[in-house]
Amino acid sequence: MKLLEGTEVTNNRTIFPNKTILTVGLPKRKWGSYMKTVSQVTQDLSIKSLESTFNKLSNAYISMTEKGSNTTLVKKRRNALKIGLQSLKGTWNGEEFCYDEEIILTSKEVLQGVIPSIEKQIAKAKEGSSQKTLNEHRLIALKLAIESLENRLI
Repeated sequence: MKLLEGTEVTNNRTIFPNKTILTVGLPKRKWGSYMKTVSQVTQDLSIKSLESTFNKLSNAYISMTEKGSNTTLVKKRRNALKIGLQSLKGTWNGEEFCYDEEIILTSKEVLQGVIPSIEKQIAKAKEGSSQKTLNEHRLIALKLAIESLENRLI
C-alpha cells in the first residue's frame, strides 16, 4: 500500500498529514494498565451503559431542540460520549476508530468533566438502589472510555 507523503505508521496507528489518526484495535494486553484486566462482563456492562447514556442524551437533545432550548452542552457531551464509546468498541472488539488528535483530546476532556457530577449522584444515592448501581456502572464506563482515548494519544 502506498502512503501519502508525511504519513506516519506506528504499531497500531496511522497518522496522516492532516493529523487524522486511524487506530486499529489492539489486544487488551497492549493497552493501559486497567484496560488489560477488564473482564468480558465489565466490557459488556460498560458498552451497554455508554449506549444507554448516549440514547438518553440524544433524546434530551431532540426534546431541547423542539423546545428551542440551548443544546450546546448536551450536544457536546453526546458527541464526546459517542467517540468514547467508539474508542472502547475499537479497543475491545477491533472496530475501526478514526478521529484526529484534537477531537480525541476534546472528547476526553468533556468526559472527564462529567465524572464529578456522577460521583456526587453516587454519594447521594441510597445503598443498593438501582440509581446507585446505574451510576456506578456509568462511572466505570466513563473512566474506561477516557483511558481508551488517552491510549490513542500516546
